[in-house]
Amino acid sequence: MRLPSIAVASIVAIVLFSSACRDEIRGTLTVSEALSIRSGSRVRELPPGVYPVRLEIAPGARLKLRIDRADGEAFTVTLTARAGEDASGTTRIGSAESGQPFDVVYTLTSNTYEMPLAASVSSCRAEATEMRCRTVMDVDPRTGSTESREECAPVTVMRTGSRTMSSVLATSSRMLTGSLLDPSTGRVWGRLHARMERDRSYSTESACR
Repeated sequence: MRLPSIAVASIVAIVLFSSACRDEIRGTLTVSEALSIRSGSRVRELPPGVYPVRLEIAPGARLKLRIDRADGEAFTVTLTARAGEDASGTTRIGSAESGQPFDVVYTLTSNTYEMPLAASVSSCRAEATEMRCRTVMDVDPRTGSTESREECAPVTVMRTGSRTMSSVLATSSRMLTGSLLDPSTGRVWGRLHARMERDRSYSTESACR
């Protein structure tokens, strides 16, 4: 028996996650039976236990899985998926595709939560356009009679007002859950769970009013 083939079919682009960048997700690999995993030209042994892992998700449906063993040794496996996720967001990588003697089924989910922060109000000055009118007297040179009329034109003025600055804290999370399966029976040989959270704040400013 050996270990998983995991790959990421698509990267969900959110405000906080650039789809062009690699994201590292930390988590654990829980092995229920002794497993072997191919890493390059070597075969590494994993006895039953819980192992820290780091998953590096990259564009092109590639995933690097770094496993840290209890004896201090760490090794990396790079897995690539040809097929994308299905409608439910689940990807399956068969042993023939991964080069490992097991199938991997995994789901990658991404979420963003926003929380308003305190808003502040400050004074400001801004240009505005208003119509200015004046009364003009027209005189008839022949009769000397006069007639008044109103003449208006747009004028740029500076006005004092206030503007509101609002801040938002956005928390993005990515979670990957997966199972390592016997290709023949579907028996679970191991489980993978990894999660990453990232916070970012941004501000919006209203017009001067």
